[in-house]
Amino acid sequence: MTEGESARGSRYYQGVIRRLFRGSERGVIRSLTTGRETEFDFRHVIMRGPLQHFADLSEGMDVGFDVGWTSSGLRITIIRTGDLPPSEGETGAEEQVAPDQLANRSGEDGDIE
Repeated sequence: MTEGESARGSRYYQGVIRRLFRGSERGVIRSLTTGRETEFDFRHVIMRGPLQHFADLSEGMDVGFDVGWTSSGLRITIIRTGDLPPSEGETGAEEQVAPDQLANRSGEDGDIE
């Protein structure tokens, strides 16, 4: 099992939604493995799974997530809801986020976990 996989074999980090800000459609997810809290802006999130809208999310919900480097630093770029296994051909966040949303990492090679 690799570092980014859970016991269920998911390709995503496992976390729980800690805070949602309904007005701005932003939120915070806490990693179940490290306890690190990472912010997201729903406008820049790709949704996977049965729930596709910000209104479908709730605090305390278990989710899978992936992260990427944005102009605002490390942010959540994919949220996966439900217990469905990942579909064939799903790729990581950095391959699907528009290049102008990714920050220049300037040679930084830090672990997110």
